[in-house]
Amino acid sequence: MARRTGHLRERAVAQHGLGVAHRAAGNPAEATSHLEAALVAYTELRAPEAEEVRVLLGEPSR
Repeated sequence: MARRTGHLRERAVAQHGLGVAHRAAGNPAEATSHLEAALVAYTELRAPEAEEVRVLLGEPSR
């Protein structure tokens, strides 16, 4: 379980970073795709970073 959780966190962080980078580069569709993937992973992990991603996606806070 710890190994899977570690990989999921790494994937979430990578997707989050790619989303932010694509957003800065003016690629909103790519940004949204990566940020949505990050949100799914962060939510599964119950990570606080999910809230930041929700804000980036323009979703209401929980």
